[in-house]
Amino acid sequence: MMLVRVLSIFSLGYFLSCGLRAINVVIAPQLSHDLSLTHSQLGVLSASYFIGFTALQLPLGVWLDRGLMRRVLSILLCIAAFGSLIFAVTDHFAVAALGRGLMGIGVAACFMVPLSVYRRWYHSNLFKPLVTATLCAGTAGVLSTTIPTQWFVAHYSWRILFLVTAALLMLAAALSFWGLRQPEIRHDSAANSEVQAPFAWQIILRHPQFMHYALVALLFQGGFNSMQSLWLGPWLVEVVGQVDPALYVLFLNSVLLLAYLFLTALTRYLSPKAIFRLMISMLGSCVCAGMALGFVSDNAFVWMIFWSILFFGAAGGSLIQTEFATHFSKEIAGRANTAYNIIIFGGGFLIQAGLGFFIDGLQLIAVTSADALRYIPPMLACFQSLALISFVRKPR
Repeated sequence: MMLVRVLSIFSLGYFLSCGLRAINVVIAPQLSHDLSLTHSQLGVLSASYFIGFTALQLPLGVWLDRGLMRRVLSILLCIAAFGSLIFAVTDHFAVAALGRGLMGIGVAACFMVPLSVYRRWYHSNLFKPLVTATLCAGTAGVLSTTIPTQWFVAHYSWRILFLVTAALLMLAAALSFWGLRQPEIRHDSAANSEVQAPFAWQIILRHPQFMHYALVALLFQGGFNSMQSLWLGPWLVEVVGQVDPALYVLFLNSVLLLAYLFLTALTRYLSPKAIFRLMISMLGSCVCAGMALGFVSDNAFVWMIFWSILFFGAAGGSLIQTEFATHFSKEIAGRANTAYNIIIFGGGFLIQAGLGFFIDGLQLIAVTSADALRYIPPMLACFQSLALISFVRKPR
């Protein structure tokens, strides 16, 4: 019963976290119109979420390793609610970016706290299923930003939507504070010395597995986040002329959800070597689909097939993170996971904001924004292929 309660609370928080991350993919036209944004400003605005998220990772890792999960999660969710409130009422780009950054700070613990709790409180056999179940809740949050968000914005406005989101974040904060009864955590002397070591971050950053996973995490998970949470929408509108992209975004994120469910069911029965091969196959399919998207026609069936392959393969990124976490002891798992998150979301910021400047820069030399957007998937795929080759060739 306690497991169900804990999983439900974490699922709500991660649902809201992923919804906030991905919402701009559908409301980007309204934001651009109401706040008079260029492509580069839209990229920076959306990526401000990643700035806030990344900025909190270092202290967050320390707090989690000290066992402060309940208080940290509830306080940060209140900050996210405040950021959502600011975003809802402002008319200025800089203030909106501040609000979006506060949202990123506020939801920074919504996946890291569950990872730490699952690792500390439950048997190792439950770790990957619980992580994947939480990822499914996050993908449901992304799904909520498609047709439901489009309907809500059409009948009310995106400002009202963020006011409602602020209220839901406060609810999640209250449930986290009163619903998570954290057991006392004791460390043995050796583990405790590792937790308190002043050079713990150096231990993590110099760990061979950290460097082994860093580049593939940056380009696959960071790159996918930048597309899923923003640039997919403009790609659908400008490259293939879909005036109403929400239905397509809903379908693609449903594919992602099915992929997570598939992994949940399958990985329980696979050996570590088989899981590694599955992960490489899925990431490789992302590369192939991304390359192909640079040459698609306006045929909706063709480009939806390639995007579906890309979204399904992107679920392999969850296998990277769960496998990475197993290389570190429970006592420093919080800092290890947050260090990994710095790579993912710091990379997400650089890629998402950078693509906005890339589009505006090409327009200065008479390249249309549609053509610039068309170049993005194959360009990312080229870098991802190099990262994947390096990842496979390095000894594990």
